[in-house]
Amino acid sequence: MELARAMGFVAAAVALLLAAWLINTLSLWSSLANYTFPWLCSAIAVAILIVGVVCLLSHVRPGSLPVKHVVLSWLSVMLIFGIGMVVDYFSYPTANDWLSAVGEWIGFGVILAGAFWVSRPVTTVTA
Repeated sequence: MELARAMGFVAAAVALLLAAWLINTLSLWSSLANYTFPWLCSAIAVAILIVGVVCLLSHVRPGSLPVKHVVLSWLSVMLIFGIGMVVDYFSYPTANDWLSAVGEWIGFGVILAGAFWVSRPVTTVTA
């Protein structure tokens, strides 16, 4: 993958992280939205960076990633994050805090799967 494409991944992630910081700092919406939107922007930024790294390591464009690389990458990231959550279980003050973290872990898994899916080329079926 050429340098310009790699920089596009980084620029998109930086823009999303900047948006998350601005939303959180300026309190642009209601209190719930000020928690949700920065998390969402950050999760999408990390997912974009992971897709970019997998593309760089595989030496292919995002739409040409082999399915086995996508599945292995997704499972690896989810396993690493899941192990981290289990290890941190005792540091959460209440069980509800840990359950919130599990919800974020599942949400990030969906976002990461979506980032890999969006990067796939659209195929049309002709009759």
